[in-house]
Amino acid sequence: MALPHLPANSIEHHQKRFFMQLGFRFIQDLVTDYELEAEIDVLLGYFKRFWLNVVGPWNFAVYRLRYHTDNFIESYHATLVRLMGQHPPLY
Repeated sequence: MALPHLPANSIEHHQKRFFMQLGFRFIQDLVTDYELEAEIDVLLGYFKRFWLNVVGPWNFAVYRLRYHTDNFIESYHATLVRLMGQHPPLY
């Protein structure tokens, strides 16, 4: 899920509110609309119980952060792949 890319607290942009828990509710509504509760209900329950209620959105939100990971090696490797391509020639 891309929810960490939403702000932890409510913001207004173009006269619409955005925040992580609202995005989560939107996903829940989509799951209901497409009748996918049986397939994904356990995952949504876990995400809500642990990530939203225990950890808290403000502790894993990456909205407006320059780096979206705390693993800088991962960021470095992503930059290399972007610059060199997935499988660069050896010579």
